[in-house]
Amino acid sequence: MLLHGKNFCGAHVGGDDRDLTSAGYRVIAPDQIGFCKSQASATSTPSSVATNTRAMLAARRRGAGDHRRTFHGRMLAARYALMFPTVDRL
Repeated sequence: MLLHGKNFCGAHVGGDDRDLTSAGYRVIAPDQIGFCKSQASATSTPSSVATNTRAMLAARRRGAGDHRRTFHGRMLAARYALMFPTVDRL
């Protein structure tokens, strides 16, 4: 999971995405709420972004079981790991 920071989009991790995919990782790099293709929200706090990210992952994994997760990103990745301790690696 590649989480971009403020003033960036999921598309800004394009080079990392290709390199990680080539190494055998499944990569997800979403636009966070209020950036690039998504509309702004009054509730775009680190905690709400972590909660939304978890909901997105749950929707994508229906019936696929639990997988190891590696998060790349600073504040948002750390917030997710604190709130949901299913992260294997930051």
